[in-house]
Amino acid sequence: MNSSNAKGLSLIGLVALVLGAAIAQLTTGFGLAIPAAPISLSTSVLVIGIAVLIATIPIARYRKLSEAQKAVRRPNPFYAVRVLLFARAAQITSAAFFGWHLGIGLWLVAFTPSLALATDSFLGALFCLVGLGAALLAEWNCRTPKADDEKGAA
Repeated sequence: MNSSNAKGLSLIGLVALVLGAAIAQLTTGFGLAIPAAPISLSTSVLVIGIAVLIATIPIARYRKLSEAQKAVRRPNPFYAVRVLLFARAAQITSAAFFGWHLGIGLWLVAFTPSLALATDSFLGALFCLVGLGAALLAEWNCRTPKADDEKGAA
């Protein structure tokens, strides 16, 4: 992961954290329910991250075997690009929902005695963080094999 990718994901997470806390404050100020997402949303983010990671296994296997100078069939490049795009989309989505859940959870801890809802928010943030990690690993698996001149320099 390069630094611009990390900065972008951190910015998305930070904006979502601030929005989550601000919207929780705004909605409760108007007497409305706290906009906490159900745990099924975070579970879906986690499952999508893991599914994208599993989808990168043929690409990672090809890279590993080709770097070891073994004959291996190259995966379809269109498949590899699609998986890489899904990995990036999963990263953005996971970072946003991680920030949202964390913002709601922090607001709940600071301003309400409702530990059950805060626990659900923090559990949702944890699921989104694991989904983000899986999506980052999936992007890392989509790297191209090292060329022969790069192997000698390393």
